[in-house]
Amino acid sequence: KYIEKDFHTFGFEPNDSARNAALKKVSKTKIVVDTSEIENNSLDAITLWHVFEHIDNQEDILNIFYNKLKTNGLLIIAVPNHTSDDAKRYKEFWAAYDVPRHVYHFSKSGMEKLMNNEKWQLKKIKPLLLDSFYISMLSEKYKKSTLFWLKGMIYGLISNIKALKNDEFSSLIYIIEKK
Repeated sequence: KYIEKDFHTFGFEPNDSARNAALKKVSKTKIVVDTSEIENNSLDAITLWHVFEHIDNQEDILNIFYNKLKTNGLLIIAVPNHTSDDAKRYKEFWAAYDVPRHVYHFSKSGMEKLMNNEKWQLKKIKPLLLDSFYISMLSEKYKKSTLFWLKGMIYGLISNIKALKNDEFSSLIYIIEKK
């Protein structure tokens, strides 16, 4: 709600039930059904928090985002990292694979290649530190572990500690600038 107070915000959600649920939470935010309702070169930033891995036509949507952002506008994408320690530990039980809803799975190097080109410049990568705990707890639950929450907390912490050395956190935020 504080974002609505300090920023002019709106959302894009093509799914009716998801859009209606979002409208209940952000009453002052306009949520559009189609990106054609958004003026070109009008946005300072676009954020996708655990959304990009669900998008089938990523090249098309990146082109749309490019057109909607102002020059030097920011595209901020948070996605799970399938090369993290918790992904390696849990293998097929890693909750962030989330097949079939996640149509793509990203590594840090893969996102770096995708987002450094003639249109985009990757400016910064930041970890989502709490994701390792949540993903590890869910993964333990998928394994039907007893004390899944405790094991998830322990392995989430171990994943973050290892990531302090190799930078392969469970989820990463990519801050990308439109050229």
